[in-house]
Formats: sequence, structure tokens, C-alpha cells
Amino acid sequence: MKILILSTNSDLAGVPRHIQQIALGLSSTIDFIFVFGQSSFLSQILHNHGHRVFVIDGMTSNINPLSDLVSMFKLLMIVLNTKPDIIHCHSTKAGMIGRIVALFTHTKWLYTVHGWGWRGLSDSIQAVVIYIEKILSMVPRGFYIFVARDVMNQSYNILNINPKRCIVIHNGVSKPILQQYPSNDELQILMPARVCSAKDHSTLLKAFELFRNPQSRLVFCGHGTNSSEFISLAKSLAPLMFDNISFCGPCYNMNPLYSRADIVALTSHFEALPMVIIEAFSCSKAVVATNVGGISELITSGKNGLLVRHGNVGDVVDALTFFSVSETRSAFGLRAFESFQRCFSQEQMIESLYSVYHRISLGHFSNP
Repeated sequence: MKILILSTNSDLAGVPRHIQQIALGLSSTIDFIFVFGQSSFLSQILHNHGHRVFVIDGMTSNINPLSDLVSMFKLLMIVLNTKPDIIHCHSTKAGMIGRIVALFTHTKWLYTVHGWGWRGLSDSIQAVVIYIEKILSMVPRGFYIFVARDVMNQSYNILNINPKRCIVIHNGVSKPILQQYPSNDELQILMPARVCSAKDHSTLLKAFELFRNPQSRLVFCGHGTNSSEFISLAKSLAPLMFDNISFCGPCYNMNPLYSRADIVALTSHFEALPMVIIEAFSCSKAVVATNVGGISELITSGKNGLLVRHGNVGDVVDALTFFSVSETRSAFGLRAFESFQRCFSQEQMIESLYSVYHRISLGHFSNP
């Protein structure tokens, strides 16, 4: 079976890491072709491992009719030359361009929706994106995968997509090998999240300032977290605790950060199903996250993590205080790892995805 994977990004964000898990899990049984809108971390790794990797410069998440038309033509040429059995799209722009090319080439398609592209946009732009999605949902020979039930429900309620063309496959990760570091009295709080409209670093910064534990350290990692603008924001929101904040920027190896972390926090404006929470579960870490999107499909608050209200600084302070007790963190971390093993392993995700690939290759575009 020959599958073309299409994504705008190949950096360290959630979607590329998800694609990396697919490549690791299925490369022995599937002939993959990877097409990205940029040459970055993942595209280079896949190329070094002998995969066919194409880069379409200009295929970005922003809507640009001329650039998008050029990207579409380049993808059309790649599809005609490689003749994949299925075009598997990831991310909004890839989903749009990929389905149009699939229409013209009579190719079967699969679209994994990691979160609808209209989130966080103005009302007028949202209306345009929703209209485009409704039109593209009519492209034949295709099927949808959603990373969370919350995202799938939006497909019914907003886009009127036939439920028989949809399935939920939760993200999954492989269990990492963590390093052992000498224990100390410092409580490390890790927020692994790039600086973007989806993430709410400000609420965590305000909470850390009020938490005011001199034996604690707040660690930010992800694209933009080492920029001068972000550091200035942190200093303005947490002036008294500023010296207890670390700004790591992009991290190619998260294992040392997860190994040292006592608490993993993710305060977000909106999410689908964050990879970082599943990664934290796989490392047996206590997790604090806002109750948005599909996060409640991962965290049962009070059992394997704590859910806080979006933008509520007091909730976050209470959660950090609750997890400042070592025994509490250990108990929650153990239950988090049990959740990972039961529902969010790489093996489970890969098995479900392979089943979908097989059915689509046979021409079955709906659930029985």
C-alpha cells in the first residue's frame, strides 16, 4: 500500500510529532511518501531514514490564493508521478489542497482533523473557512479521522458531515526512556507549548506569580518561548518570580525536560487532543490543563489529572498548590500512566489507523 502524507508543518508541533509516530509504527508495512510545506526537523529525519520527502515551499497555513494555486499544482505533479493509493491530509491547508488534488486525480483520500481551522479567527474569516470545508466535504472517495470526539461533533453540528464517514482515533505516543537526575527540593512546572493564539501562557505566568513558592521553577519550551517579546511578557506578569522562570525555546529532545518535571501544565485558549498531555501521561507526570476541546477525553479531573477553567488564574494556583505535595503527584502520575497504557499508546493508534487504510484501499468510505 502506498500512502502520501501531506502536512504544512514538519517542525516540533503536535501534528508533525503525530506523523512521526505513524512513520515509526507503519514504515515496515506501508510505502510512505511525505509532502511538507517546509523543510524542518521531521522532514530531515524522514529523509535521513530513506523515505521519499518532498517540500512545497509556500504551502503555509495562511490563505493566499495565488500561492495556494501554485502549491496545488506542485502537489498534483507529485501525485501524478508517485501514484499513491491514498492521500492522507493533516492540518487545515493540507486538507484543502489535498482533497482538491484527490478530486482531479480520482485518488482516495483521508483527512485527519487535528482541530478545525476556523478556531481563533474573526467571525468573517471563520465563515469563509466553514464554507470551504462544507464544499470540500462533498469530494468523493474520502473519509475523516478525528483526534477527539469534541472535534468530530463539530463536523456533525457545523458541517453536516455524514457520521458514517467519520471515526475517532485518539493520538498515541510511544513510551519514552527517561533519564534519572539527582533529586532536589525544587518543584519543576513544565509548560511545553509554542507561542501562538491557541496557547495561554499568560494565565500560567500570573498563577506562578501568585503561587510564589521560592522552591519552584517554571519551565517554558516550544517555538517562541525564548524570544525577547515572550521574556518581556513574563517579566511584566511575574516580576517577583521572574528569576525562577526558564525559557528553553524549541526542544528537539523533550525527554530531559519531562524527566525533570514534577508537574506538566497546559493552559490553552483552545485545543483538540494535545500530544503533550499524552506524552506527560506516558512519563507518569501530574498534569494540570484547561478544560477546552477534547482535553476532558484525556483527563478525568481529580483522578488522573486536574482540569481548570479557561483563563481562571485562581484555579491554576489551587492546582499547583494541590500538586506541591510529592505523594499526591506520585498517585496522580501512576493513574495517568495507567490511562496512557489503556487508551493512548502508539500501538493502539497505529492498529486503528492501519485498519482505516486497509478499508479505504478496498473502497470502503463509510463505517458499517
